[in-house]
Amino acid sequence: MNPVDRFKATRPIAGLLTCALLALLTACGAGGHVKRARVVGDSFLSALSQGNYTAAVRLVEPSQRSSVSAPYLSQQWEQLEAYVGKPYQYQWREMELSYQYLLPTQASEPSGALNTLVYEVRGTQGEARVTLLLRRSGRDWRVYRMDIVFLPR
Repeated sequence: MNPVDRFKATRPIAGLLTCALLALLTACGAGGHVKRARVVGDSFLSALSQGNYTAAVRLVEPSQRSSVSAPYLSQQWEQLEAYVGKPYQYQWREMELSYQYLLPTQASEPSGALNTLVYEVRGTQGEARVTLLLRRSGRDWRVYRMDIVFLPR
């Protein structure tokens, strides 16, 4: 059997496995976690784009609010706007769900259920990638860290 025919023969099996995996994730509740994390990420970026830094801080992990404060977020967003111009679109690109256990000596890093959301922000003069690290606290997701990478023009 040539490679093209072999690929065609395995497509239904790959589709079935994909459906089974999605059903398993949904049944285990991962779908709800993903949706809640996306809502937090979208709300956080929406608040930043509207200049409502106080609302954005309410979505930040309480232990991080001294470093991820309203003035810090204002400064970061102003730098983003200086590079990309006025943002007119932010689009979710990828997500990574993980669980991290840390030793007491690694206390500066987040532990527990973590979710990394990557957004592409387009402005009138350029683009940037905003990565949000979210940490789950009970049923809620909170922003733990925000990183901005300016893409070449």
